[in-house]
Amino acid sequence: MNILLVGEYSGFHNSLKKGLMNLGHDVTIFAHGDGFKKYPVDIALDIQKFKNNRPLNFIKNVIFRFTGLDISMFELRMKFKKKIKLIEQYDAVQFINSIPFLATPKTEKFIFKNITKHNKNCYLHGGSMEVPWVDYMLHQHKGFSSFTPYLKNKNLKKEFQYALKYTKPDFIKYYQFFSKNIKGIIPSDIDYEIVYRNTSKALNMIPTPIDLSKLQFSPLNIKNKINIFCGINTNNQHAKGISYFLKALKTIQQKYPDKVVVKITRNLPYDAYMKVYNESHILLDQCLSYDQGYNGREAMGRGKVVFSGANDDFKSYYKLTEATMPLVEAKPDVDYLVHKLSELIENPELMLQISYRARKFIEKHHECTAVAKQYLKAWGL
Repeated sequence: MNILLVGEYSGFHNSLKKGLMNLGHDVTIFAHGDGFKKYPVDIALDIQKFKNNRPLNFIKNVIFRFTGLDISMFELRMKFKKKIKLIEQYDAVQFINSIPFLATPKTEKFIFKNITKHNKNCYLHGGSMEVPWVDYMLHQHKGFSSFTPYLKNKNLKKEFQYALKYTKPDFIKYYQFFSKNIKGIIPSDIDYEIVYRNTSKALNMIPTPIDLSKLQFSPLNIKNKINIFCGINTNNQHAKGISYFLKALKTIQQKYPDKVVVKITRNLPYDAYMKVYNESHILLDQCLSYDQGYNGREAMGRGKVVFSGANDDFKSYYKLTEATMPLVEAKPDVDYLVHKLSELIENPELMLQISYRARKFIEKHHECTAVAKQYLKAWGL
């Protein structure tokens, strides 16, 4: 089968591609090819002239400010027209998001219409910011979420502007068109499954694919102090609830000065980040979610003790008990986080048990080839 995966943000589609290729299928990733992490892309569609030309970019920004017209979209459209023949007649197409090329809704619609014109078996990966997800979190969600900081403090509007764009009329209108022209939406974790479960296009949740061949399991080696790592990306620190972790770590450092090494970093380059990451025993991922992010799952695959989302829906879906939990559930509660960290520091053998369970959990539920089989079934192939 020939499969087209549109968009790539986190390594999700590259892992799914690996699984599908292991099963003998031909897979093409068509995506914005100039992202910060530079994930491999087979057919790249991005904007270069304006990014690499400061005077031209200045002119673009001035025109946009006064007219709302983004002239860089002309470049994107022209490049797309040259690639149309490369994205025709696939057996299945999956979009990572309704806005996979980080373009305006009008330009995304132009690209989407041309893709669906030549490919009829199209689906949406339900695992990122979308109009229905943002609307649900703002108006219907009862528990905590990545929007909790904004709902408590509207002064954080600038930090949440990327997500809030999905509340604008042009994004809503485009998503309505987009959703009518796909066959289904496939959630990849609990935070998105709860939003889509009652919608007409929702299919069963399929766990995120992980390429385990790239993740070496390293048994925890706790000789002296326990290394706790919190790597902060300041662009999404509010949405991840990092402030709760920082307050808890302050208490932990005072409580166990001779037992722990706490490393807190901000916006480290990848190589520097991985050096600290590899030395850590405990990784603090996020505490305003009901499931883990991609980084958290990869850390579990390497055998780290991860603090991340793992609510009752998550435990029920994977049939987990306290004795089989592969991570530590993180909640936006400083006293709770201090208690859970203290429990591990005082009982290092618990960390070893969680470490092994984490790897086994990722092998059982997220191995990319097994996950790819589930996607083939969902796509009707």
